[in-house]
Amino acid sequence: QYLLAQKNAEFESSLKAELVKRVVQDTKFGKLDQDKLDQYYSDVVKYYNALASRKGLTLETYVTNSYGKSMEEFYADLKGVAEETMKEEIVLNEIISKENIVLSDEQYNSMISEYMGNYGYTDRAKFETDYTVAKIRQSMLYDLAMKLITDSATPAK
Repeated sequence: QYLLAQKNAEFESSLKAELVKRVVQDTKFGKLDQDKLDQYYSDVVKYYNALASRKGLTLETYVTNSYGKSMEEFYADLKGVAEETMKEEIVLNEIISKENIVLSDEQYNSMISEYMGNYGYTDRAKFETDYTVAKIRQSMLYDLAMKLITDSATPAK
């Protein structure tokens, strides 16, 4: 039962990611704001540094062991990840705006436990301090926008 639930969750997650990727690919973007793109890149680097640190490793050791890449290759990949993340957020913010998606306090309170679990937190106050309520709410709005994309998708013929 647990394995089936886990496989379904993995499938749903990969489906959402693929659908958002397709929406992003079908979207025309002007020149991206370089300062914002640099901030996205910095955030991605911080994320991987924190991930390595939680495992008791340096970033270089983590990258070598996990990905078998040089740091130059890894940093180049992260630039692409940062750009894709920025584009996804632009698209999701546009969907949130156009579809008037709002997150009620009731929705926030019902979703927060799942988010805490995803990040290994049991203390809500610490989670909200570490990630900020504003960023958590924004992430939840993105999830609601992704749900709208998933619910609106039609199978390819």
